[in-house]
Amino acid sequence: MKKPLFIARGVIHISEKPRNKLTLDDIAKELGLSKASVSRVISGKGRISDQTRARVMEHIKKRGYQPNLIARSLAQQKTMNIAVVLPADGSIVEMPFFQNLLIGICNIASKSNYDVIVLTQEENDISQIDRVVRHKKVDGVILTRSMARNIDAEFLEENEVPFVMIGSATDKTIQIDHDHVSACRDLTSSVLSGYDRDALRGRVALIGGEMQYIVNQSRHTGFLEGIRLVGLSEEDYTFFRMDSKEMIRDAIREIIKREQKVIFCFDDLICENALLELGRHGIRVPGDIEVASYYCSYIIEKHYPRIAAIKFDAKMLGETAFNILDGMLSGQEVPQKTLLEYKLVNTR
Repeated sequence: MKKPLFIARGVIHISEKPRNKLTLDDIAKELGLSKASVSRVISGKGRISDQTRARVMEHIKKRGYQPNLIARSLAQQKTMNIAVVLPADGSIVEMPFFQNLLIGICNIASKSNYDVIVLTQEENDISQIDRVVRHKKVDGVILTRSMARNIDAEFLEENEVPFVMIGSATDKTIQIDHDHVSACRDLTSSVLSGYDRDALRGRVALIGGEMQYIVNQSRHTGFLEGIRLVGLSEEDYTFFRMDSKEMIRDAIREIIKREQKVIFCFDDLICENALLELGRHGIRVPGDIEVASYYCSYIIEKHYPRIAAIKFDAKMLGETAFNILDGMLSGQEVPQKTLLEYKLVNTR
């Protein structure tokens, strides 16, 4: 005989016999109350005395009662689902940042009885978001990439769907981010302050990604503020804009040819590929060229000698983004912009 199958929020359990399930009828009979009174306490709707509410809540806590989430969501007109929209770019979603971000969102969402639907989005394609919104499959959305123009945010706003933007935006969107400008300024000035200023003129390199992304614009702004703090100007560095490993290899060859002394990388994947290419050319880091990364993940942490970098807590970013969205869905007032802390590692 096949064993009965039970599903508990994403985990499949096999059991020899069904579990005894406590119902509203059971609670009502045990307390000598009507089923309607117990239902009003659990749903939070309708008039009920404080004494009865406290009595019911104490009883269901002792008995381990779990309300039927489907019935409750129908009563509240909620799906108990949120969507998280990740970039469809293969190299981006492989980044530890997005992996840890998603873990943070899922962990905290599960504790609030929400399930997470993961969507991917090409640059100007919002068809997946449109489908889940049109079919009313989600209560809210977390966007994970901010661009100069965010058509996904515009669509959600037009359709009155609550959403949170992870990243900075120029409008009044509810947004949460790390302070990339200050972090990149501090790392840049900290690394360069260990050198003679005149020896650095024309010998600083910046390897970055596409500038339509707000995070890259912020990193570039922070870098410029950092070089100015140590007395350098925009004429003293070379900016290599990358969107492939081949372009990074070409940039490293040019950096070696120019005998540049310090390389700043926009993120951990750019930094990893730069370090690999420097190694192929027999360049010692930091003996011959110093390398710093504007994001520190396990990819950077495993490198020896240590690389100066910026430590952001991506899991906390995800958790905070969900908490803000949950507050919006509950009708709470939430901050328009939240900036999380950062930490410089392996600096002088």
